[in-house]
Amino acid sequence: MNEANYFCTADADYPEFFHYGLACPCYTHFTSPIRRYADILVHRLLAASIDLESLPKSMANKQRLTKVCDRMNMRNRNARNAGRASSDYHTYLFFRGKNIEEPASITTISHNGFSVLIPRYGFEGFI
Repeated sequence: MNEANYFCTADADYPEFFHYGLACPCYTHFTSPIRRYADILVHRLLAASIDLESLPKSMANKQRLTKVCDRMNMRNRNARNAGRASSDYHTYLFFRGKNIEEPASITTISHNGFSVLIPRYGFEGFI
C-alpha cells in the first residue's frame, strides 16, 4: 500500500485517485478547515465545484497547486520523521545507563537473524 499524498488532480491520471484501503475509485479526505492548510484547500475546491464560492485565482494555476501539494507532502514527511526521531531520542534517554532484563518473545526467524518483541515496552526489533 502506498503512502497517502496530496496531489493536484490536473497532474494525475484518474486511477491515482483510488483509495486502496477503502477500495474507493475516487477519494479525498478533509476535516475542519481550521485544523490544517490541506483541509482549507479541499474546502475551497469543493465549494467552487458545487458553485458555493468562486475558485481563488491562486488555486486556478495547476503548477502552483502542484508545488503547494509537494510542499505539504514534504512537511508531512518531515513532521512524521521528527516525531519518530523524538521518540527514539527519549527512549534512548530513558534506557541510557540502565541494565534491564525483561521477558521477550521471538516473533519471526529468518536466515540472517530474528525479530524479538519486548511486551512491557512495546518494542520489536531485528537481531
